[in-house]
Amino acid sequence: MSSSGPARARTRIRSNISEKTETWLSPDATHPTLTELERICREEWEKMPQNRCAKLTERYPRRLETVIAAKALKQDIARKHKEALLSCKSHNLALLKTNQLGEQEALEIRVREEQRMMDKKIVSEIDQKVTDQQNTLEKAGVPGFYITANPQELTMQMNLLELILKLQQKESQSGFI
Repeated sequence: MSSSGPARARTRIRSNISEKTETWLSPDATHPTLTELERICREEWEKMPQNRCAKLTERYPRRLETVIAAKALKQDIARKHKEALLSCKSHNLALLKTNQLGEQEALEIRVREEQRMMDKKIVSEIDQKVTDQQNTLEKAGVPGFYITANPQELTMQMNLLELILKLQQKESQSGFI
């Protein structure tokens, strides 16, 4: 009966979506205009601490620096290993190769773990930003927006945002703003 948990969760999600859709489509529902939506988004953007965006964007160059530093370290170790092999006596060669292989594997593990942790932190920060945006748009009454981590629902929300931006561009080109 372990599938009853996920099945209940799917039913709850479908029910939640249906309730939200009914609310959005009701004749009494009020939806923001594109101008109101833009104003709300700008207000929320201005409320956001300046360093929050800076933190999000500064992590990526650090990630690249980590990758470059790891590559340089690997090249340095390879050079040292090559020099050691050239100066090694033949009776110590097997032991040296074993030690070098262990050193390379340990480096690979350390580099992968550092990169994984950095990637995890970046993804966590981006996820938080997405949640903040969903929350803002839901509070603004924009149909289709609510806090979710479901990939299909996130795709739908991204498509809705793209549509809103296109409508906003058309509206501004027409001079209706």
